[in-house]
Amino acid sequence: QFSYGVRGSGAAVHFHKFAWNALLYGKKEWILYTPHDSLNSNQHVLEFYRNEIDDSKVKRCVQYPGDIVIVPEAWAHGALNVQDSVAIATEVKRDLWGIRF
Repeated sequence: QFSYGVRGSGAAVHFHKFAWNALLYGKKEWILYTPHDSLNSNQHVLEFYRNEIDDSKVKRCVQYPGDIVIVPEAWAHGALNVQDSVAIATEVKRDLWGIRF
């Protein structure tokens, strides 16, 4: 996948199989939830950041150009473009650990 996102855009919180995301340009903030706390949200990621994050359950990281974020299978995650951003990513399409969705 190739993505371009303007500041304030991003990916709503969701989960899927193992994936990675390499940032080529810009800056992103990620939130991640372990499989135990995984969730899906249809809320815009910026609104989710403002209203829904439970800091006791979320892990956070900031991604800069050249960084690769690895998202393990079944970990819920959302990404907010803090700056205009360009990235490439991929998601594995088959089960790695026998987890079915």
